[in-house]
Amino acid sequence: MKNELQKAVDIVLFRRETIASVASNSNANLWGLVVVLVPILGNAFLFSWSIPSGFSSLFSRFLFLPVLIPYLSLALAVFLVGLFVQHHYKAQADLLGFYRVMIYSAILLWLTMLPALFSLIGLGFLANFADMFSAGAEIWYFVVLFEVLRVYFHLSDKRAGLALVLAIFLFFVLQPLFRSVLLG
Repeated sequence: MKNELQKAVDIVLFRRETIASVASNSNANLWGLVVVLVPILGNAFLFSWSIPSGFSSLFSRFLFLPVLIPYLSLALAVFLVGLFVQHHYKAQADLLGFYRVMIYSAILLWLTMLPALFSLIGLGFLANFADMFSAGAEIWYFVVLFEVLRVYFHLSDKRAGLALVLAIFLFFVLQPLFRSVLLG
């Protein structure tokens, strides 16, 4: 497990050999799933512990779905950008490899658990500080996306930048769409 987490950290630090290694490793799917599920489930559990009804609220659509929506939006935005790059730019790289790398880079999203964790353990005054780390992690995820588009698909800065703008646009458009569909 430690080795897989190190690979995730190496990806967010733009180590090209690790990006290539994870992209070509079909066994990386399971570890990638673990990396993605930790912040989703972690935030859901931390938020459920912080309200009086506890874990029973975890199954409420008004607690779990709002925690899930940003991750769904990000995943769908990255998925659509991968399709766009492959079809519009005629990139020859394997989409599944691209998705493996982006799933591993979701280790950055583990920082999104800090605000809820600090509030839960009575350090609420640090939650605003942790919010900055959380926002920074989300921004850095897009920086990693840009670099992976450049390295993995061999795109120019301009093409990778346009794909990045599309991903950011989709991320912000999909969130209210998911909110309206899933929460009513």
